[in-house]
Amino acid sequence: MSKVKYRCKKFNSIDGFFVLRLTTHDTKLPYDILLNSLGKHDRIKKSPQISVIVNKNVIPILISDEQIIISGDVFPYEDIIIKWIEKHKTVLILHWNKEITDRKVLELLSTTNSQKFERNVYE
Repeated sequence: MSKVKYRCKKFNSIDGFFVLRLTTHDTKLPYDILLNSLGKHDRIKKSPQISVIVNKNVIPILISDEQIIISGDVFPYEDIIIKWIEKHKTVLILHWNKEITDRKVLELLSTTNSQKFERNVYE
């Protein structure tokens, strides 16, 4: 089964979404990434979600152990974003579950600290 799935529904905005914006400077990715600062709570019981800003469109991406679900169509450099999500899935889920703060996730996902964190978590 494919690790990536697409939904036809597209979103132009995210309602009730308090975001932490990871810029291209922070991650060295081709797009900015939005993380939901509220994370999991009583009103939101779905899988962890991040969003990617592509050509001024916000593309929600749901993350689960089995697959990554992208709302909308294929976009340029999508493979790079998917690899980044897979690489940082643990950190993204910890942030979604409110086990780490916005400040800590920004520190862990920045390009300078990413490799150091991986050695600590995955050893």
